[in-house]
Amino acid sequence: MFGKIFSRNYSCSDTLEHLQSYLDGETDSKTARKVAAHLADCPNCTDELSLYQQIKVSLRAPKVEVDPQVLQALNDFGRRVAQSDAQS
Repeated sequence: MFGKIFSRNYSCSDTLEHLQSYLDGETDSKTARKVAAHLADCPNCTDELSLYQQIKVSLRAPKVEVDPQVLQALNDFGRRVAQSDAQS
């Protein structure tokens, strides 16, 4: 019930505007409560939050060196596919 009261007054647009700062713990307590309440009732915004969380985790992940020969082979393959598509 608490979530429904706030979520009616806080739109998806409002929530998405504050989502990154909410995730980073940078919103004031009033905004954080409104965002949390909206997320409790809105599966679309909850999906967006999940995506933001996945991006944040991936940005913190250690970087992996790609073998330059493998990278070149992938680039060559992509060019061949693009040329093949263009000729079709």
